[in-house]
Amino acid sequence: MPEQDNQARLCDEGHDENALLFATPVSHFGLMSETKRRYQPLYHWRRTRIDENDPPDDNDWSGYDGENCIGRIQKQLHGPMKGKWMWNLLATHVRLRILPQSGFIDEGREAMRRVEERYHDLMRTNDQRGSKDG
Repeated sequence: MPEQDNQARLCDEGHDENALLFATPVSHFGLMSETKRRYQPLYHWRRTRIDENDPPDDNDWSGYDGENCIGRIQKQLHGPMKGKWMWNLLATHVRLRILPQSGFIDEGREAMRRVEERYHDLMRTNDQRGSKDG
């Protein structure tokens, strides 16, 4: 499958204008290394928008399993973690929690992977499954 078709497929699920960024090759945004196999997210990811006064950007993404927000990744632009991606597990619809729920990693797509893997671990801990946990 050509790269652009593969990237556009990621945003077909939701019709959110913020998700259309995936139609742009992800290497443009530093979301992956050219030497590694690209991780294809299992869930729907879109640029985070807090409110109408907060325009979304390429450094802040939220992941969804249906309508449930499962996590968020943010590229650190300043400080000692500059250039790293912070990932946070945000699933709040379950009783039991697991650790770690956050961390830092070098690439955006790997941060997405970390959120999705921890989400699956969290759901299994609660005797449930994420919709893409097969």
